[in-house]
Amino acid sequence: MTTKKHDFKSSVQKGLQNQVQSEKLATSRPSLAEMASRIGSEEERPAKREAQPKSKPKPERKQQPVKDAFSCTTEDLTKLRKLIDRSKVLGIRAKKSEVIRAGILFLTEATDTKFKELMMSVPEIKTGRPATKAKIISNDTE
Repeated sequence: MTTKKHDFKSSVQKGLQNQVQSEKLATSRPSLAEMASRIGSEEERPAKREAQPKSKPKPERKQQPVKDAFSCTTEDLTKLRKLIDRSKVLGIRAKKSEVIRAGILFLTEATDTKFKELMMSVPEIKTGRPATKAKIISNDTE
């Protein structure tokens, strides 16, 4: 490797040039008194332009799912499973909740007479949790 010798003369010249440039910068800057006098004599500056608000449309948020429980018969559950299997045959992956929601959409689009007819065809079932075996046994002994 060759080391480059520093030329003393060129280093001094560069230092002098830098010093001259810094003196020029120092003399070109106005003093604080000059700046203060300019402030009083200047006309009012025009007001800054206000930034225009960005009008980006907010994306629609997906609705949060809500857990809910409902009662149905085993016959209703087998019909539900058949509908899920039917959707698979058609190439649609559907979950229980999606099939139920599709039924809700269908009912909302039905006319009043059709809706009434469908609701009257649904058998009424006892809602709530099934009785536990302990309660059934205690009721039988009484």
